Amino acid sequence: MNKVLLLFILIVNAEGFGGMPRMALGPKVGGSGQFVRKMGGKVVLRNLIRPTLYSTMQPGDLPSDPSPPPPSGPPVPPPKKMDDRLYTLNKTIIDTVYDIICFVYKDKDYPRFFVLETVARVPYFAYLSVLHLRETFGDRSGGERMRTHYAEADNELHHLLIMESLGGNDSIIDRTIAQSMAFGYYWYVIVVYFVSEQAAYHLSELIEDHAFNTYDGFLKKNEAKLKTLPVPDIARKYYEEDNPFLFDLFCTVPETDEETGQFSKRRPKLNSLYDVFVNVRNDEREHWKTLCNLVQYEDMKGPPGGVVGSKVIGTQLDEDLREKRKLEGGGLGDFKNPFD
Repeated sequence: MNKVLLLFILIVNAEGFGGMPRMALGPKVGGSGQFVRKMGGKVVLRNLIRPTLYSTMQPGDLPSDPSPPPPSGPPVPPPKKMDDRLYTLNKTIIDTVYDIICFVYKDKDYPRFFVLETVARVPYFAYLSVLHLRETFGDRSGGERMRTHYAEADNELHHLLIMESLGGNDSIIDRTIAQSMAFGYYWYVIVVYFVSEQAAYHLSELIEDHAFNTYDGFLKKNEAKLKTLPVPDIARKYYEEDNPFLFDLFCTVPETDEETGQFSKRRPKLNSLYDVFVNVRNDEREHWKTLCNLVQYEDMKGPPGGVVGSKVIGTQLDEDLREKRKLEGGGLGDFKNPFD
């Protein structure tokens, strides 16, 4: 009887029986489905289970399957390009206004900064006005943007207060010019934002580009002098003493620390007026990064990797000019990232 049972087990495990899956009965040794049997006084291990592929196995389960592994995350969408005419119109408006301000306020740095900061903070009010109106009528999708734009407006307010503490608004003429420009620009951005959010964000991207370059040039030209001047009280209060919640909120694209290689939050330390302007300049860069992502991806944080200006991504007009420059043996010229 024992020999008949053993023969039955061997047949079932070797070939299957009546469509039944292969199985092993009896004690197992190790982890490979081995069966213990005595032969001539010796213990012999017989492997009774063969690897079987069932119909549930999917392509890619075998090591030899050439199928590539699935992507680790969603694909990064390509950046959106702007209409040539809209891109050119925005750039013409911002460049013209900026050049006029720089011409009128040549060698009058603090009044020039006061006017620029008065105008530069206006778009964030406009964005908030439109988003708040949409929210009033039931659109709840803009909450995160509203908080960030408020933090950006608060940051620009403190830039303005710093310039006022340095005497930038002493002249009634300067105040009148700045406030008149801001009033008109506010309503212009309101209309543009209703029609095209991308165009409205691009306007501010260009402004922040100019702001960064303006402060960067000022720092390089006046470094020695600025390092001898004290820190305004309003700057120390904002950058060192106030709760950094709003400050962190507008920094939507974190950067790695040069020493540790880890993402870190900015915590400014002010020793002189030079440090104040360094932080004002870097704030403009934070705004620029957020705006670039909004223009190109409709998202404040954007995809992983570095931020590239919308004018670097370019439009079809830019691509034509790039190709022309290549044929002429030139570089990218104006299309260089201003923060590289």
